[in-house]
Amino acid sequence: MAFQKLSLILLLACVSLISASAVDKEEELYIIRSAPSGLVLDADDPMQIKIQHYTGQRSQLFKFVRGRVAGLFHIVNNDTGSVLDFAKTEERYTKVVLGDKEDTLHQQWYLNSNGRIANAEAHYNIDVKDANYKPGNPVGIWYNNNSPAQQFILQKQSKSYGKPSSEDPDNMSSPQN
Repeated sequence: MAFQKLSLILLLACVSLISASAVDKEEELYIIRSAPSGLVLDADDPMQIKIQHYTGQRSQLFKFVRGRVAGLFHIVNNDTGSVLDFAKTEERYTKVVLGDKEDTLHQQWYLNSNGRIANAEAHYNIDVKDANYKPGNPVGIWYNNNSPAQQFILQKQSKSYGKPSSEDPDNMSSPQN
């Protein structure tokens, strides 16, 4: 309960609307943490991004690289250099995967002031499937339903890979200076 309360406070205090001008250092690394669970996005399997406990692996670290339109970003995995993408399927719930970088809206994302990461083409949010916060559960994109399963916190990492820059809440923020 204390963690959920802290997550909500951090979410409200630290997540802000991002514009391309706010990102000065595209080389900074972030973990993308589920606000309700504290679990992080992990790209260990590039065919299905999942939530996992933080281990410091490079597959859990991401860079935000400016897209072709102000306010949009490619979210680049530090381990592979591939970008967050979503599988092109006919299913209602579409899984988030890694793909080779292309200059399309399909692979560009924007961050909302409410902690949601939305795809620029589909306008669907990254979502923890079925709000099941069990480690290993997949993430996909889903329509905006104001669910906590769509709320994330970005935590800046230190220069030494895999180590949070601090446990101080000031370091849990959007990718900006």
